[in-house]
Amino acid sequence: MDEGHLDIYGQRIRYEFVEKPNLRNSYMRFVDDKLLVVSSSQRRMGTLIEKHKSWIFRHYNQIKSSIRMFDANSMLFAGKRYYVALRESRERSVQLNDNVILVSGPRGSHDAIVKGWIRAKTLFYAANRLERKTELLGREARQVKARRLRKWGMCSSKGDITFNAFLSMLPETLLDYVVSHEASHLIHMNHSKDFWETVASICPDYKALRKELSKYDNGERPVGGATA
Repeated sequence: MDEGHLDIYGQRIRYEFVEKPNLRNSYMRFVDDKLLVVSSSQRRMGTLIEKHKSWIFRHYNQIKSSIRMFDANSMLFAGKRYYVALRESRERSVQLNDNVILVSGPRGSHDAIVKGWIRAKTLFYAANRLERKTELLGREARQVKARRLRKWGMCSSKGDITFNAFLSMLPETLLDYVVSHEASHLIHMNHSKDFWETVASICPDYKALRKELSKYDNGERPVGGATA
């Protein structure tokens, strides 16, 4: 394993190189803001990087400008950033104050506690909003769930809708757009013109909201990668 920095169009980018001599196809992807490159040799790594310099530069700047759901000491909830305070306790709880989210629990359990709390909030808010949207559309979801996803929501052909567990961290307007999007899939299992017209009927500002949503990075969705 080798680590260092690349100079891509004047941008200094951290990288980690993992050598796998028998690897047939090299690949690379971002892990947070560090580029991970896996290849059979440093020579092939250099070729891959040179071929995809524009991709690296574009995605690195996309990551740096994105709105993070979590960082070292804070997190979003309903679009507002809160400082996260941890307290060791036998009892497990999450308390939301003006600017602080206080997470109480045994040592090592705080991450699971706060993420479980977020998931419960997501299921509550998204399910309530979905019920109103489906009434407008004359449809009904068979089942509603919230779990860790690589995207913000998904709808199955059977009418099961699953929301990203972190959805309640977004501003209410963006939660509304995601719910409207998935509710519209109960009618159109595609992204056709008719689908977007259905979205617009229950979320008129969807175009602006969709663009705003692209600025958020929940840390669970891979940015993508290039192969050679």
